[in-house]
Amino acid sequence: MPRFRYLAQEATGKSIQGVVRADNYNQAVATLQGQGYVLLSIDELLERRGLFYFGSKVSDTEKMFMAERLASLLKGGLPLVRALHIISNSEALVNFRPTMERIVEDVGRGTELHVAFAKHPQEFPSIWPSLIEVGEASGGLPQSFQFIAQYLAIQIEVRGKIISALAYPAVLMVASLGIMTFFTLKIVPTFAVIFESFNIQLPFLTRALVAGSEFLRSHAFFIVVAIVSAGSSLRLFLQTHNGVVAWIAVRRYVPFFGQLLSTLELQSFLNSFQVLVSAGVSMIKSLEILEKLMATNPMLQDKVAAMRRQVANGGSLGAAFAAQGFPATIVDMVRSGEESGALTEMLSSLARYYLDEINILVRRFTAVIDPVLIVFMGSLVAVLVIALFLPIFQLSSVAR
Repeated sequence: MPRFRYLAQEATGKSIQGVVRADNYNQAVATLQGQGYVLLSIDELLERRGLFYFGSKVSDTEKMFMAERLASLLKGGLPLVRALHIISNSEALVNFRPTMERIVEDVGRGTELHVAFAKHPQEFPSIWPSLIEVGEASGGLPQSFQFIAQYLAIQIEVRGKIISALAYPAVLMVASLGIMTFFTLKIVPTFAVIFESFNIQLPFLTRALVAGSEFLRSHAFFIVVAIVSAGSSLRLFLQTHNGVVAWIAVRRYVPFFGQLLSTLELQSFLNSFQVLVSAGVSMIKSLEILEKLMATNPMLQDKVAAMRRQVANGGSLGAAFAAQGFPATIVDMVRSGEESGALTEMLSSLARYYLDEINILVRRFTAVIDPVLIVFMGSLVAVLVIALFLPIFQLSSVAR
């Protein structure tokens, strides 16, 4: 029986997360609503999903390319079903083929396009069907897919900057680990045999290195099992609601990364918001969609939910941002946008502003971490070499 992971709110307003078994998507929704839950998001868990599953096999780059092609095909006057057929048969989008074939089948039977896309939340988050629905209602489907492509382009750009910034430090860390492992498991045991023949008291640094090498060699299997088990348990814990909340609470104390992750989430939130508003989605509907999109951060999700309720009760968007403690820059620009009728432009400016902030943080991180890691690697190698050659120097002194 299929399993569905859900995020919902109880009658008290508390957010909960869990997994429910049901024959299909509609039955899962009905079951949860029957328990009095207000659903925020629900996704089917793939059968292959397990410890080493990392999400949809379709990359954001492929999704962006698909949205751009659909926008071009529809703008060129092709009928919708024909355009979808072309996408599903594209060799460049082979990972999309099974999903697109089901969408083509649904649309061919008369299903609205946004409903057909909504049946595949694993590949298409809620922002997709929402923008597509607006396009269907207004006759502007090409523009909707263009908005989606622009949204994904910024997400890809941000992710690329982060990966580029972390790639070099990651290589240095892996190299450091490799050097330590090679020295500890191969070089040190060879020197240890030689040291035994010296019949001298080894320096403390050398004794510590030899003892560490012997411990690692004799307990290597258990150490690997412990590391894998700890990593697996941590990953599973971070997939739970309590795990996510704990991680958000802890990360703010991690230098650089806490600020970077918070800025990334703000930028993603503002980018999504400006895309929805630009596409003509109503304010309440936009906030509902954003509430679902922020499922990975329950604290931010709760803020968006409170904003939605405040706006629905007649409050201004600027006041809603202020009430939830958003930065003054955001509050001031949103208020200015509301007063001047240029909210879309202000949200777009904010998204670009936080994108620039990410660039600054990444450059600052790279400027600091690269020399630190180089010094760390040099110091590590120096300590290992000194520990191995100290007994030789000591023996030479005794011989003289």
